[in-house]
Amino acid sequence: MNAQEAYSKRMALTGGIFGILAVLDYLYSATGILATPSLRVGYPIFWLFGPLLVVGSYGFVHFFRWQGESSVLLEFGRVFMILAGAIVCLMGTMQAVSREHFDLLGVMYPPETASEAFRMGFRGANSIQSGADLAWDTFIFGATIFTGLGMLTKSKSWKILGALGVLIGVLGLAFNYSVWPANPGNAGLIDIGPVTGTWYLAACICLLFQYRKISGLGMHS
Repeated sequence: MNAQEAYSKRMALTGGIFGILAVLDYLYSATGILATPSLRVGYPIFWLFGPLLVVGSYGFVHFFRWQGESSVLLEFGRVFMILAGAIVCLMGTMQAVSREHFDLLGVMYPPETASEAFRMGFRGANSIQSGADLAWDTFIFGATIFTGLGMLTKSKSWKILGALGVLIGVLGLAFNYSVWPANPGNAGLIDIGPVTGTWYLAACICLLFQYRKISGLGMHS
């Protein structure tokens, strides 16, 4: 195994592990399966999602590169996923700062005495977050589409995952663009976010399973 193959092998394993951690972080934050004792704890957990996603983005590219298969589409997927990770981290910190700021103002000025300017300020802050959320949707669903397309040229199991990824990504973009600034779930459509997270989880598990299988057979050694 040459140095480039050894590097890609390590990056594939690292990306797969961090990809699973990113999805678990997302599902934890999005579904609220476990309640955190305070927002001070819950916020940092969600903020970690973006950095975990950035590291996890290297998994699929390097897994197939390790097998001697390069893919421009997977490279595009990685770039989109890196940008999605940066945007969702920025969005999460924006939400935290905005909530803390208006919660403080709410204590200083009780709701019954709040001015119209206060309410307009709150709506304005939410509109900025809504724009950041749409940017996040654009890049994460774009990453899903590109990654899925890149998988279509691989083995049968990857083809199936790839086709599902493309379908999920297209539906995610269509649903979010058609109802923005509303949330698809609130507009009577399916929220594709958890479905996308489940797809990424299945893909990362498949990556690690095949990684172990290939390594166990002594290939590329």
